[in-house]
Amino acid sequence: MRLQRIALIADITPGYVEGVIRGIGMRARPDLPWLFDLIAPSSTTVRRVCGEGVDGAIVMSITPSIGDALLSSNIPSVNTGPLDFAPDFPHVGNDDIAIGKMAARHFLDRGFVHLAYVGIAARGTDYPIRRGEGFSEEAAKAGSTVAVRPIPGSTGELGRWLQELPEPTGVLAANDVVAWQVVESCRAVGRSIPEQIAVLGVDDDQALCHLAYPSLSSIRVASQRIGIQAADILTGMLARPGWRPERMEIPPVGVAVRQSTEIFAVADPIVAEALRWIERRAACAISVNQIAAHVAVSRRCLEQRFRRLLGRSPREEIERVRLNMAREMLIDTTLSLGDVARLCGFGVGKRLSTVFHKVLGVPPSALRRAPCHFASQNGYSRHGSY
Repeated sequence: MRLQRIALIADITPGYVEGVIRGIGMRARPDLPWLFDLIAPSSTTVRRVCGEGVDGAIVMSITPSIGDALLSSNIPSVNTGPLDFAPDFPHVGNDDIAIGKMAARHFLDRGFVHLAYVGIAARGTDYPIRRGEGFSEEAAKAGSTVAVRPIPGSTGELGRWLQELPEPTGVLAANDVVAWQVVESCRAVGRSIPEQIAVLGVDDDQALCHLAYPSLSSIRVASQRIGIQAADILTGMLARPGWRPERMEIPPVGVAVRQSTEIFAVADPIVAEALRWIERRAACAISVNQIAAHVAVSRRCLEQRFRRLLGRSPREEIERVRLNMAREMLIDTTLSLGDVARLCGFGVGKRLSTVFHKVLGVPPSALRRAPCHFASQNGYSRHGSY
């Protein structure tokens, strides 16, 4: 079998691009006869490499000029970078609307009423707009509005805007770099995180998230899955010249919770402590009676407080947290259903399947087969189950 040369066009950086490349490698080895050329994102370099007999390309860092160079070379190419710069190529990328919705639910499930979104002022890149749209759309379902601001020209302007936000406010940033800027601006104007401003990024770039102080919570995107899917699409294009697949949007995996959103914005300290206790212990065999004993109130009193403030019961909250854990494992691992159920506190696979059917209307296997349809759902809302 002839070896095929595949160009990977990217600035190899931690986070999204690194995850996509890892996914491509997982799919290619040992099954595909591919030799990889790592190409810097330069139109001149792309033209030169394409003229040297490259069979196909997967692009992670794309500009209009790189898109033009690939189009003129007429080699099969898949874009995993911004859609806006290369609309003529098959595209696999993040479901940015689902990212925004997941972020809003993260804050709403923690009791936040005031929400805000900080985008980026990058010409020709509209993924921040889509993330903001998903965030605002999900917030509106719960009766919340979102204050929106693009990154201003100076840190001082961002700080002044953050000072005007009510306390507490949950802030989604378009990505982890922007979230870092929000954290630094909060520090500059004396707003405490997460007590006054809770900050959530996107991409789960662990180097950035752990270096930030306090450490950043972030939406985990399915970059490895995007890489695997891109490799599968390019395989099909190489085997069937002229075949053009549909655009694919891959939803996020879940929220990596760290200090920057490690708070429950509810006025009732008993409910807030119960929520913290559930989050820490949901994978264990806990009961509503144990939670009530921990916060020193009766079970009936606890259930009434949950219903009044959150619109769901303590039992539904336990199942919501467990369901989120299970959903992430089903998307992000190859663990068996029984192992997922055991690790997430459901005990056995049958119980996990029952909860999946009740909340999402599908068995867990459906999520693993088609995460695009179900991965952005998040268990119970503020107003009961979906």
